Amino acid sequence: MTDANVSPVSSAPTFHQAAAQLTAPGAPFEISSTSVFGRPTKVFVNAPNDLREVFLRGRANGDDPFIVYEDETHSFEQVMSSVDALGAALITRYNVKPGDRVAVAMRNYPEWIVAFAAIVSAGAVSVSMNSWWTEDELSYAIEDSGATVLIADDERLDRCVAACGRLGVQMIGVRTKLSRSGVDMWTDVVVPGTPLPPVMIM
Repeated sequence: MTDANVSPVSSAPTFHQAAAQLTAPGAPFEISSTSVFGRPTKVFVNAPNDLREVFLRGRANGDDPFIVYEDETHSFEQVMSSVDALGAALITRYNVKPGDRVAVAMRNYPEWIVAFAAIVSAGAVSVSMNSWWTEDELSYAIEDSGATVLIADDERLDRCVAACGRLGVQMIGVRTKLSRSGVDMWTDVVVPGTPLPPVMIM
């Protein structure tokens, strides 16, 4: 039974009403129309333009934990500092240009995330390779993709070093305890505090 003295609860907005509020001009998910490859397309006005911008927004989280790996905890600030440093090294040390391919072959280390973010932030294309692949499969992927740099851990380096030497692919070793000719150590390449240069994302 309804108490006549109690005002009825206003109904919640419908899906379409809520969507209209969230996508209206000035709203967080504002939508407008633009031309994409000559076709009128609806786009989110406030969306990042590229993955570099997505990762840059992570800086706002500062010292909050971003990656937890075994007994390691890496903050947003630490990860983004490494992203900047690796991205800068790819551009200045390895002469990676927008559109170039950079291969990543390793187990699920925190460095995998840093590598991917740095590669796309430098305007390059990440060639993310299956860590279970055999030497022949990895060699084929490196050659077929046209990668100019390989970032890999010990096990994958063992399978890739011959192909990289043959193809002139530069190598960066992650968490490696071995010294190999032609392989730069991650700790020598990634120097936190190095700023990420501006680059035109293609």
